[in-house]
Amino acid sequence: TWRIDRNGCEGVGFAALGPDGALLGPAIDLAPSCGCAACVDPTIAWSGSGFGMAWSDYSADADGETVAAIVGPGGSPVSIHGRITTGGSVAGWNALAWTGTGYGAAWRDLRTGSHGIWATFFTACE
Repeated sequence: TWRIDRNGCEGVGFAALGPDGALLGPAIDLAPSCGCAACVDPTIAWSGSGFGMAWSDYSADADGETVAAIVGPGGSPVSIHGRITTGGSVAGWNALAWTGTGYGAAWRDLRTGSHGIWATFFTACE
């Protein structure tokens, strides 16, 4: 996963690689809805059968909240999970981990007026 520069607009890119480093599918832009707003701080976790991804979305409708997506093992998008933070504050420094039954996500935001660490849990089918 990486930050894409689309002529000065930031997005989130993803490509699945095999053990030999060869692409398993095409590189994709996971956050085309960001338009020219920044989508930053991508993080990724392997579930054993696909990837969970999360990033901060600064588009008008997300306002800096963290959103998540599920990507298949070959790199094809399975679903956009949507917003996983709802603190009303810009979220960033995202982290994601597979728990065995779903994804644990953590991030930093300023909802209390000072930096705090927050977390949530979501499954691939929600």
